This record gives sequence, C-alpha cells and structure tokens, in this order.
Amino acid sequence: MYTMNQQFYVPQVIPQNNMVMAQKINHMIPQQQQQHQMQMMHSNNNNQQHHIQQNSPKIDKSKKPKGRMSNYTFFVQMCREEHRKKHPNENVNFTEFSKKCAERWKQMTEQEKSRFGAMAASDKIRYDNEMASYTPPVGESNGQRKRKKKDPNAPKRPLSAFFLFCHDERPAVKSLYPNYSVGEAAKELGDRWNKVTAEQKAKYEAQVQADKGRYEQELAKYKAGL
Repeated sequence: MYTMNQQFYVPQVIPQNNMVMAQKINHMIPQQQQQHQMQMMHSNNNNQQHHIQQNSPKIDKSKKPKGRMSNYTFFVQMCREEHRKKHPNENVNFTEFSKKCAERWKQMTEQEKSRFGAMAASDKIRYDNEMASYTPPVGESNGQRKRKKKDPNAPKRPLSAFFLFCHDERPAVKSLYPNYSVGEAAKELGDRWNKVTAEQKAKYEAQVQADKGRYEQELAKYKAGL
C-alpha cells in the first residue's frame, strides 16, 4: 500500500493477511486528511474574521466628517508635497507660496485641471456619504453650530490699533493701487504697519484705550437693560 509522508505517497510492505485492512486504511487516509484541512481552513477563517472585527475601527457617528476639499485645494496640496520633497529643510513663506500656487493655477489648461476636479468630485461623494450617517450633537443642525443672532442694539467692541491704522491708510492704498484685490491691499497695509514708528503706534494704542472705556460703559448699561 501507500502511506502519506508529507505530500507524497511512500511504498510500504504489508503482510498478506492484513491486505484487506490496509486497503481500508489506504482509502481512509486521504479522506481524513481532507476533513482535517477543511476544519483548519474553517478555523482560520473564523480567526481572521474575529481579528478583523477586533481591529477594525468603529465608526463614531457623533464625530463630524472631515470637510470636502475643492479642486484648487487638492492642487495646492500637491504643490506643497512637491515642494517638501525638493526642499525638505526649507521653511516656507505661506504668503509667497500661496501667490505662486495661484499664478500656476491660472496658467493651467482646463484639461490639466480636470484631474483635480475628479478628485474633488470623489471627495464630495465621500463627504456626502459620511454626512448621511452623521448624528450632530444637540445645538447643531446638519453639522453646523447654530450661531446666536447678534443684537443690533448691543454696543460695538473697540477696534484694535491695527484696524484703526488701516481705516486711516486704506484710502491712500486704494488711490495708489486701484487694481489691488482685497488680499493684496491687506498685505500692503500690513507692510505699512510694520514700518510704522513706535510713536505713531502709541497714538493708535491711546485711541484703543479710550474706546475701551466707551465700550465698558455702554456694555454695563446694555446688561442693565437701560
């Protein structure tokens, strides 16, 4: 007969009087081995399923899904990764980097932009699916926290020294740079503020302190219902 040795049958001498029994054994060995393999496979599948259930992250329906990204956001993300690979030790000036990204985006064709549009469309599907199963906490609607309506009769908060400076300088900037966007005008005002002397800044700080006194008096009357 043949007996199992690893995966191969090895010849074995069997006495004549035990030939019938040997044939039965020889017939049973492959069946037993097959049954054993099936049991092992079933056990491994159960173990794998149990392992996946234990290690798979549970979906927290109370956690707000990550906001969807636009095609331009995906483009800027790609530019940031490219820059990080080429200059890993370089500190990035965010303002200059954003300006270069915007210039590069304007020069791209619609076909070049299409792949970022596809990424944005895919992310929108992801966001919509997650929002469908999202359970917002009390006080929020559709994931957005309800803002309290501002009372028009409430006193206005005092402006900062920089905002007072911008109020004075903005007409001059608009006159000198009529084609500037809001962001470009804000950058110009910021550069001018950084060049202001300490004496000039002190003048605006004094205006802030005076306006704080006005605000505190009006706020006290407002809370008292006067």
